[in-house]
Amino acid sequence: EGPHVISELDVTYPQLVLGAVVDVETVHGPVPLDIPAATQPGEQFRLAGQGVARLDGRGKGDHHVVVRLPVPSPGQISEEERELLKRLAELQGKAVRERRGVKERVRDLFG
Repeated sequence: EGPHVISELDVTYPQLVLGAVVDVETVHGPVPLDIPAATQPGEQFRLAGQGVARLDGRGKGDHHVVVRLPVPSPGQISEEERELLKRLAELQGKAVRERRGVKERVRDLFG
């Protein structure tokens, strides 16, 4: 957008909750971005002077970073991650759907 660059950055739930420092690829190379604890998906951060050089020679624009939280499908996480997520839901008192495959259903049927 003119001299300003806008990009999206995929982060994880733990990074949003606990905070993190992540590298953002800018037109000038990677720049560290401090994501504070309790950041919400969709929040925008400004990296001053990390955009494109202005045509009038008055410095550079800014690089705006929009934080995204992609949600993986069940097939994209490991069994350990699945168990940790289930445990987190239990600690929070939130119900989650049990994923039961054919083997589990047959085992339940025949004991």
